[in-house]
Amino acid sequence: MGLLQNYDPLNASMAQIDSAVAQLRSKASNEGLDVAPVDRLAAATGREEELTERFKTDNALLRNSLSYVGLLSTNPDFVERNPLLAPSVGALAAAILQLTLDSSPQSSQAVQNRLVELVEQTPAEGPDERTAQAFIAHARSAIPARTSASGPTSTADLVARRIGFRGVSACNAQRDSLPGAPAPRLGTPQARHTHGLLAGGCRALEHLFPGIELDLVEAGAVRMRLRRDMRFEVPGFDPLPQRDFGFDQFALSRPALERVCRRRVEREPNIEFRPRSRVTELIASPDSRGVAGVRFEDTRGAPGNLAADLVVDASGRASPTLRFLDAIGSAKPTATEIGIDQAYATAVFETPGDAPTDWLGVVHAPTPPGSSRLGIILPMEGRRWSVSLCVNHGEASPSDIDGFMAFAKSFRMPTIYNAIRSAKRVGDIARFGMPCSVLRAFDKLDCFPRGLVPIGDSVCRFPPVQGQGMSVAAQEAHVLASLFESRRERGDPLYGLAEAFFREIQPLLEAPWTVAINDLLYPQTRGERPPDFETRLQYGRALIRLAAEDPETDRILFEVRSLLRPQSALREPRLASRVKAMMATADLVSPTRYYRVRAVDQEKQH
Repeated sequence: MGLLQNYDPLNASMAQIDSAVAQLRSKASNEGLDVAPVDRLAAATGREEELTERFKTDNALLRNSLSYVGLLSTNPDFVERNPLLAPSVGALAAAILQLTLDSSPQSSQAVQNRLVELVEQTPAEGPDERTAQAFIAHARSAIPARTSASGPTSTADLVARRIGFRGVSACNAQRDSLPGAPAPRLGTPQARHTHGLLAGGCRALEHLFPGIELDLVEAGAVRMRLRRDMRFEVPGFDPLPQRDFGFDQFALSRPALERVCRRRVEREPNIEFRPRSRVTELIASPDSRGVAGVRFEDTRGAPGNLAADLVVDASGRASPTLRFLDAIGSAKPTATEIGIDQAYATAVFETPGDAPTDWLGVVHAPTPPGSSRLGIILPMEGRRWSVSLCVNHGEASPSDIDGFMAFAKSFRMPTIYNAIRSAKRVGDIARFGMPCSVLRAFDKLDCFPRGLVPIGDSVCRFPPVQGQGMSVAAQEAHVLASLFESRRERGDPLYGLAEAFFREIQPLLEAPWTVAINDLLYPQTRGERPPDFETRLQYGRALIRLAAEDPETDRILFEVRSLLRPQSALREPRLASRVKAMMATADLVSPTRYYRVRAVDQEKQH
């Protein structure tokens, strides 16, 4: 095929050109002539050098590909032993040739498709396994290393950005079309409900996208100072004191946050979006110890394959991961479920001109165990309020405005009802339901497939009305990116990556999962109560009472709730001793009775 074996003459010619251009520029400069034409010539020469290096790379790639074809598909013994594998070798070599002639996405996809076919047909052991694996490794070098992040949530965008750094390409596969402007998507039915970005999530996003706070503000997000701008209505403390803790959170719609993040991701040249592509299956490596790619379908049902070194499952339910573990005969994680049958409804209102000035947002906590009704008001872009009303255990959330207003009027405090009763509603009422919180113990598995990492709700799903979901997802993406970056110099950076990730995120999950466990306070909640459950509730009750009295304890408590500190901060010796002293002086021993009596006493006062 006339492939070069010796680059010395070519290198010598390029060196002569560089020398001539340098001499010409020096002469022009010494004689006071305009050097701009020489600079343009130098730039053109530089482009020629880039093309030359590209030619060398492609030439070497083709030479190596042909050597593998000679070793494999044209070897009679190999063809006899592997009648299906031999044509795949030739097809992959042909696809690599086309890629060197045409570096379009279609050519890259063709190499990936042929690569997947070869991976599937390569024997796990035998005389040809090592040579075939060497050709597979060679073929992977023909295209950039690829990370595939699949999922309907913004988590996939965050992952794609942070592990799609230079030298690694990332593909974000989502079943929805991606709107050009902020808008809810079918794959995220909860997107129409109230959302906020907690301080811990904002800090993680700033690591992922430096300067993103300005983008959020420009998108209309409302900055809120904790807890000066928030009214927290808690049984027995309606409200908690509004104190300035010195850190902020943002309130905005989920579609607006997704669009801000996606706009950042779209700037990265090595990240590809595949909208309207539903991942149907993960592809196993030849030895079934890892993942080699994904299969997907487009909106017409047409199948496709995507080879990948790393697959991040941000699907929300971990279905691709769990099916894959079944398929390769690997152990699945145990799952802890807390059944709450939560239903909530959200309405958007224009912020009235006479809106209260002493708060920007309101959280009305329920009165357990008699009532699980909860309400939230948060501002959002466009001078609007997002108002969500929530209830557990099979009670229906309101579907019309009369029911919505009646629900708000049923709260202990009239704050939310009074705020919205004369406000102008925008759009319809959105409803959503969540049957249970789920924690999958991936961290307890002895081993995990190489090149696969579930993330976000695929690992831990907790009540969305607590507002921690997007922030935890951002923190997990930051953890994964940091691990990935720290392993770049290792011989196999993906070996043990998932196991390390599962270990690192456990402190991040403890705070939101503690909130989920507290739902076991209701007798209707399904799930196994921890042996120390009553003690936990007593500790939490005493902690709130202490926080109401002591600003420092209050700040620590809300730093934990805002994901700035781990849950373990609430068990540090100095604070724990004060909480236990409060427990010893409490007049009510039973937490369930405590909440009930405090609520009754408070209603009498009002």
